[in-house]
Amino acid sequence: MKRVLLFAIELYWRLIVPERRRRCIFRESCSLHVHRITRDQGVIKGISAFARRFRRCRGGYAVTFDEHLNPSLLLVDGTTIPIAEAADSVLAMVKGTVNVVRQIHHSSSHEFYKPPGTATDTGRA
Repeated sequence: MKRVLLFAIELYWRLIVPERRRRCIFRESCSLHVHRITRDQGVIKGISAFARRFRRCRGGYAVTFDEHLNPSLLLVDGTTIPIAEAADSVLAMVKGTVNVVRQIHHSSSHEFYKPPGTATDTGRA
């Protein structure tokens, strides 16, 4: 069985050109991950790895931030992965989001509005 699964993945690599494959959100592609797990740990672990990756990858992701504004990806199944595990294509999209969030956070930490009656209120509208 192990050889059958490894052969199926290798056949996928040979028959489907990279440009026609769905882009993986993980740094290590799903097929490479399942191939490695199957090769190193056996067919049962490989099938389990496939099911877990398939469940986590489909449906997209959301970018989340911790209290220090470090980004991570919230996957469709509710798990969170560090940004370091994301593919370069995902990192390119996330980088812009991270910059915007940090700018918003930085600007909101400065006071732009003083309520009327405060010491620095000039009385002008």
